[in-house]
Amino acid sequence: MQIYIIKRDKVYLFAGIVTCLCAAFILLHFYSCSKMSVGAFLVYSSDIDRRETEQVEIFDIEKGSVTGSYNNNAVFRKEACKYLGSITGMNGNVKVFPKLGYIVKLPLEPPVKASSKYLKAAGINFVDKIYVIFSSHGRPYLLILDGQSKPYCFNFEADLSTLKVIFQR
Repeated sequence: MQIYIIKRDKVYLFAGIVTCLCAAFILLHFYSCSKMSVGAFLVYSSDIDRRETEQVEIFDIEKGSVTGSYNNNAVFRKEACKYLGSITGMNGNVKVFPKLGYIVKLPLEPPVKASSKYLKAAGINFVDKIYVIFSSHGRPYLLILDGQSKPYCFNFEADLSTLKVIFQR
């Protein structure tokens, strides 16, 4: 039996290299195919050049593509902050991504300081983007990536009528 001891910083470096390689593969796949996975959508949307203003996007899970893009503005920011402020706990859903539904990406520029005890417990201090996941079954929930792109799902209680009206136009 062999026991390997690896320093913590070397593990993070290795994980970072693996993440970059996976992201490169996914982006290459994204540009060569019209359909992408949910993971590719998340990686692609988190690697956008920060000099550009990110778009609010709607991703159709079944189609595997972005079905709508909107200019980010104060209305979207206000809605995203409202959702963050109404987090009621972690979502215990084992299967994070449904087979049918939509994901709405809401970028926050500049990032918002986390005030929820649930975000702080997950080690999230600032939020630069939230994903609202609308499943064909059950209530919508939030997906937030931490600083290492680790996903966390949260239940929230905010009213979604403003967001739904905007996207029905």
